[in-house]
Amino acid sequence: MKYYSATVSAKAARVQTGGVLQNVSAQASGLDAVDDAAIQKALETVGKKAGDNLAGELHKRLIQEASISLTISNVADFQKLDSLKSTLTAMSGVRDIFLRSFGEGTANLDIYLDKIGGLGVEQLASNLAGKAGTIVKKTEGNTLEVALP
Repeated sequence: MKYYSATVSAKAARVQTGGVLQNVSAQASGLDAVDDAAIQKALETVGKKAGDNLAGELHKRLIQEASISLTISNVADFQKLDSLKSTLTAMSGVRDIFLRSFGEGTANLDIYLDKIGGLGVEQLASNLAGKAGTIVKKTEGNTLEVALP
């Protein structure tokens, strides 16, 4: 019988920045009477292990990072901000809200999403316009700027 071992290391990185999102390593072996078959078994097994690990870990990481940065201007007071936060919290797809800053009529919030590919910047802008009467000033990437009338 022939025995072969294979090791794979893989990483997922952001295209724009090169920042590493996730690293995985896997090891597997193959056993067969024929060299090529043992090698094939080791490679298939290690590839599947590494692919499954990378997919699972990357999915968890991206969900943790799925967020929209929201800036709201013309916010009269903290009571109005609290009302807007309640409106946002009630939206489908919103997991959590973090108030980064509030002053001089401008609020900066991070909106954490339930899943990747769910609620997006455009949909959030539309929902806010319909439910809170906001005016969209700018959308770019995962950033949204709106103003209250």
